[in-house]
Amino acid sequence: MAAGDFVTEAGLQAALAAIATDVSGLVDPTEGELWSAHSLITALAEDDEVFIRDISTGLFHRMEISALRTALARQGLPLSHTLASDDTVSTTAVDDITGINWPVISGRMYHMKASGIYRTAATTTGLSLAYSGPAMTYGRHYAKMQQGAAGTDQFYENFQNALTTAITNTAVVAANTDYAFFAEAWFQPSANGTFQARHGSEVGASNAIVRAGSVWTLTDITGTV
Repeated sequence: MAAGDFVTEAGLQAALAAIATDVSGLVDPTEGELWSAHSLITALAEDDEVFIRDISTGLFHRMEISALRTALARQGLPLSHTLASDDTVSTTAVDDITGINWPVISGRMYHMKASGIYRTAATTTGLSLAYSGPAMTYGRHYAKMQQGAAGTDQFYENFQNALTTAITNTAVVAANTDYAFFAEAWFQPSANGTFQARHGSEVGASNAIVRAGSVWTLTDITGTV
């Protein structure tokens, strides 16, 4: 069945049962328009799709998760990613943070906000934060990183007029110790593409680690259409 096809409730139940998936967690179609995301994503993980009920016909529309996320974001709903496992970089060149990206649309205006935990391998090594994406009409970002003991000058902060220009602090009090970071970005793509969060190390061959549980949230601030 191709993406965009329709299926009846009975057909959906049969399809899930055929691949030995527990369907007891599905939302009753008389009570909800969206099947349980957990059950459906488990059943259809290889396709990354869900079924959504059309309340006017009673049929279920098959839709890719990425397309659903884009549609929700277009209505101004914030979409969050939480880092599932530590992401380590040991080069001064920033690299993609695994799984922290969103499809973005030309002409839309976006705001991204992040908060999380990082650590570095040496007291003289800091964290770098930056982003990649399609061509931009404009793109700005800000970051604030804890780098000192409690008290004066505990945080380093900076602002850049280009998303690809990294913001980097230069030191921490203790190696291999967790510190907080906060970040924001404002941008408007001039082409469709993928907005990707990235990080790097201030010092080559010295690890900078963004820790599992750090979270990034993207909101389309253009307004609903």
